[in-house]
Amino acid sequence: MITDTRSYQRDWARSTRAKRISLGLCISCAKPVITGKRKCQECLDKQSARKRKRSAEWRSRVKERICPTCGKPCDDGNKMCSRCRNSRNRSIKRFRKKVVDKYGGKCSCCGESEYSVLQIHHVGGGGGRHRRSIGLEGGGYMFCLWLKKNNYPSGYEILCANCHTSRHRNGGVCFHKIRVSS
Repeated sequence: MITDTRSYQRDWARSTRAKRISLGLCISCAKPVITGKRKCQECLDKQSARKRKRSAEWRSRVKERICPTCGKPCDDGNKMCSRCRNSRNRSIKRFRKKVVDKYGGKCSCCGESEYSVLQIHHVGGGGGRHRRSIGLEGGGYMFCLWLKKNNYPSGYEILCANCHTSRHRNGGVCFHKIRVSS
């Protein structure tokens, strides 16, 4: 019963959001939006104020050595308690696994499927340049979020760490292929 209600509410929210977007209305309050945005100025200001407040609360809790997520004391000099940190890490691993699975779930060169050694490769190189151009310093979780937000664009493949390193060191050719041709 609860699951059915939640499913209904989620479907209703999605359809309402889609309708508002198609009509050029704010997804939160249904007022006219700013060009290129999905929210009106008033809702953008409220969202910005909430983010500033949360950020200030987070910083003050970290300074006091209190977990910003649950409010319990932090341990081992970390910014979060071990329970919240472990929960966050599990969540990030699940999300990253979904992204890897969207791109095939195994090394496109050798077929390795051990999740812990799989990496996302920019086909044709230029990964660092691309990440800087979209405002990301490193890769990892934020890059996975970018891939999801952009509907898993083409131009990426999954490689194991060996094949990925080999391609970068051998001008785009994996050592498996060099060994076969020799």
